[in-house]
Amino acid sequence: MTLTLGASILFAWTVVHTAIALSYFVIYARRPSFREYLAYSLIEAGMALYSAGGTVLWNCESVAAGTLGCNIGYAGCAITAWGLVELPIALGKKPDKWLRKAAAIWMMVGLIASGTGIFFDPAFATEDINPTTAYHEPRMIPTCQFWINVAIVFVFIAWWKHVRGSTDPYLPKRPMSWAAWGTIATSTYDFSIHSMAVGTYYIFQHFAVAAALLFAHVLLRRYLRQQQELDENTRAVEVSVKQRSLAQKSLLKEEHLAVMGTLSGVIAHEVRNPLATLTNAASALKRPTLKDDDRNVLVRIVDEETERLDRFVTDLLAYARPPEEAMGNIDIQDLCNTLPTQIMQDLNGRVRIDTQCSATGNLQGDKRSLREVLSRLLWDACELTPEGEPVRLSVRQATVQGQSGIAITVEDQGTDMGREAPREKGPFKLSKPRTRSALTMAMADRLARVHGGRLEVLPNQDGWNRTTLYLQRIPPSLDQIEPHAAA
Repeated sequence: MTLTLGASILFAWTVVHTAIALSYFVIYARRPSFREYLAYSLIEAGMALYSAGGTVLWNCESVAAGTLGCNIGYAGCAITAWGLVELPIALGKKPDKWLRKAAAIWMMVGLIASGTGIFFDPAFATEDINPTTAYHEPRMIPTCQFWINVAIVFVFIAWWKHVRGSTDPYLPKRPMSWAAWGTIATSTYDFSIHSMAVGTYYIFQHFAVAAALLFAHVLLRRYLRQQQELDENTRAVEVSVKQRSLAQKSLLKEEHLAVMGTLSGVIAHEVRNPLATLTNAASALKRPTLKDDDRNVLVRIVDEETERLDRFVTDLLAYARPPEEAMGNIDIQDLCNTLPTQIMQDLNGRVRIDTQCSATGNLQGDKRSLREVLSRLLWDACELTPEGEPVRLSVRQATVQGQSGIAITVEDQGTDMGREAPREKGPFKLSKPRTRSALTMAMADRLARVHGGRLEVLPNQDGWNRTTLYLQRIPPSLDQIEPHAAA
């Protein structure tokens, strides 16, 4: 079939609208949160259908073919009107949901009516009313005229609200308004020509191409400016993260130097005092006139101070060891049963450890560190508890940071917790004999953080000092832990 000149021009407009519709649908697919690009894609898809219908109508030789062209064209009109309502709503800061829903329903009615062909009566042609008309088209029924008038009102309201309330810095208000009002005016003109069977040519398809190019230019420029701003913000965030990382490394280095300085003083205190005591005891043991009772006392002092030095060095090495990268499965029941028994044997039954373990299953974590920390907590509690009094160990289910976990609680009746507890999380606090080990509390605090939990110290709770470790069953990876927790 050979196309006439007019049909060829409309066919070219069909190709242009189709290309623009596909391009903006691709942009929407890349940024689905920006509904304005989908709305404009709908406008152009509808205009492609409207121009295709005009191509058929221009080139037809019968009213039946003209009816097909009108049905195709007015289906495109429904889609275009839908997009023309959706576009200003999507561009606004506060979308009008009621207008969006009402317009969507009304345009769907028009799309269905055009698809079923009930908007036109092919039994009556406009050329019967006006023989000078340029088209073989059917007469438009009053229902179609009413639907078109309401659709135009929806479009007018949407754009009127947009013009009044638009504050988008990337969207020039005047060009968009001119294109919208021109689209409304030319479409109204064409529908009036069709309904009154005026013998002249339609202009909406031709104006729509100019409006489409203007809309496309404005929206594309807006998209590029938003993309540029997004790239600039991304680079700013990257620079900020880099600066924060450098500052964090510098802070960690300063903290490390401060800790090393404090550590020197602590070592001098914790090592020199026992050494002085051992030196004095060794000098006294050399006396030939030393009585057996005094000798036994001095030997016991040597044993206690040697044990104190050994424990300090062991605690220091344990604290200095970094957290394990590989977490293993820990049997909770086995941990509850073996550790208390071992400690009571080491203390020759001087203190009893009562155990209550309601938690079951496995815990994923650093098994060696957990056993060391729990063993030291129990040992400190036993040493500070009067002879004959019990120490209590309980393990129960708990929710830790919103995740499934356990709570391990050690309770004792020692007398130092109220005085030392506020300072005990620091790893290198000076401590006196027969007090809770500051290194042990610092190790417990770090272990809790590495396992996604926390350490809770509550002194003198109804006569009991309570230390609780909250641990997640599946801890976070080390790169998700606060630096001071993994340090």
